[in-house]
Amino acid sequence: MRSRTGMLLMFVLCLGCNRAEEARRKATQHNLKQIELALKNYHETHESPDSELSHVIAAETEYYTTSPQQGRPPDGKFPAGTKVSIVEEAGSYVLVKSEDGVEAYVGAGAVKPQGNLGMPEIIDGSC
Repeated sequence: MRSRTGMLLMFVLCLGCNRAEEARRKATQHNLKQIELALKNYHETHESPDSELSHVIAAETEYYTTSPQQGRPPDGKFPAGTKVSIVEEAGSYVLVKSEDGVEAYVGAGAVKPQGNLGMPEIIDGSC
């Protein structure tokens, strides 16, 4: 009789453990779906900093993709007028991302805010 009671007790305990584990798994899946939905909503309502092309390359400029080294040839050149976003400042260099996805280091002096390419600003609007 004791062995049957013991086996019944073990069965009930195992059944309870399985149900608790299933409940935890479902709660985790539900939480992950909520996080995924929140991230999707965030990305739909907020522009990422990389998509803001707030700067432009003022003159044709050599770039380096791995680091701002000058002990080797440049990896390429950005033509004047290339729209970029600033990813990181690195001393006299700036890591930029171009509108076509190239992420590279250029001299900080080559990057200007859009609309400010050294032209004098008209303050009062008169000629």
